[in-house]
Amino acid sequence: MIQPFFSIGVTTYNRPELLRQTLSSILDQTYDNFEVIIGNDYQFEKLSSDLLGVNDARVRFINYPVNLQEAGNMNSLLEAARGRYFTWLADDDCYEPNFLEVSHQLLTDNKFPSGLYTSYRTIWGECMPRTSKLTMGPTCILTGPQILGDYFKGKLKIIPLYGIFDTSLLRKRIGGVERLCSAPIALYSEYLFLVQTSLFERVCLTEVPYVLFRGHAGSIGGTTTDMDIYREAGVELIKRSAKFLNLHRVIKNPSQILYGLSKIHLYQFSYKLRLALLLKNLTFGSLYSTLSDFWSEASRIQSELKSAVGHMGITIGFRIALLRIAYGLAIIRFIVVQRFIKNVI
Repeated sequence: MIQPFFSIGVTTYNRPELLRQTLSSILDQTYDNFEVIIGNDYQFEKLSSDLLGVNDARVRFINYPVNLQEAGNMNSLLEAARGRYFTWLADDDCYEPNFLEVSHQLLTDNKFPSGLYTSYRTIWGECMPRTSKLTMGPTCILTGPQILGDYFKGKLKIIPLYGIFDTSLLRKRIGGVERLCSAPIALYSEYLFLVQTSLFERVCLTEVPYVLFRGHAGSIGGTTTDMDIYREAGVELIKRSAKFLNLHRVIKNPSQILYGLSKIHLYQFSYKLRLALLLKNLTFGSLYSTLSDFWSEASRIQSELKSAVGHMGITIGFRIALLRIAYGLAIIRFIVVQRFIKNVI
């Protein structure tokens, strides 16, 4: 069989309507040398071309007999890929119609680098999004460490797992996606993956948003408020990232990267605490309990960060303290606003 240039691994779990939109955005691409591998982790309904109304030989289905969970599903898709380059996509996200055409041109023109990142835009709701061919913008070649550093400086808007990577290199040097907690979702795995891809020598980057990331009420990340899995994943993210950076020494100042990871976790943790508050009575007791939970988690992460890098330095310690204050105030503001809304209604 002729090797496809791209393999697109689509993870899915009981969202056939959104999956149809995802597949439509892939099959309507202006470039056609690709395969789509759909990993179905929902054992109660097997997916097929007939069920989804898809008649295209480039689409393959893997209906797992047992639930592999998100990280296991992603790794299974990587192993099944036949393409020269590989990327993942969830069953609720989409592409602009010339995403693969532009990606192929950039990879070819730049002598087939280790990978490629484009930017993304966010879409909302469950309707089929409007898409259009986008003009190719400025591009550059960066090293993996440069990508990692710029990401945590806020210079890049990318989804780490939605980059396109040399399939063989991805298997050999990264191996796939690591699971950081006991939950079915691959919580924070994308950030550890980004740290690991700092091993790549040449990565092409364009800031044109060819990927469409969907926000909707049914998204797993948006509805999960189990704080235990966030505690578990947050510590594992710091530990494993620190171990990787200390082993490979691709970054001159790993404490800056670990601080960036800590910031992501503490923001997410405070945000999920606010969501959990909506399910409680907004009282002084719930405020105190929530702030105590956040403060305890911030202390735990600070201790883990200090253990990982040794002496953090005054700057990192001060910035962690500022995060405690800023996100703690966000929790207080949230409760005040919710109490006000409740009294008005």
